[in-house]
Amino acid sequence: MKKIRLEKRMHQSFVARILNISIPGYSKIENNLTDSSIKRVQQIADIFNVHIKILMEDDPETKHGTLKLALENKLAEHDDYLAILKTQLIVLYEELRQVEMVVP
Repeated sequence: MKKIRLEKRMHQSFVARILNISIPGYSKIENNLTDSSIKRVQQIADIFNVHIKILMEDDPETKHGTLKLALENKLAEHDDYLAILKTQLIVLYEELRQVEMVVP
């Protein structure tokens, strides 16, 4: 992302102002120090006038593309939620079995 911004001769302050965020906030996005939503990455792609896929590609300096990292984090959240749902399903199944044993 930084490489593209520099190629476009834009300053962090310019991009941050358009995004309506602080310069340190934008710097964290650019350096993958914070999770970025897909919507935010699309906004940045629009500012740079590039396809979002360009920002998805792995950045050799950070070893992760911004969007790829955001998607991996979202997937991990969904995996955690699925684990919770599986546990709840097992508990409900066991409760149902106990009720069936009691009812003649």
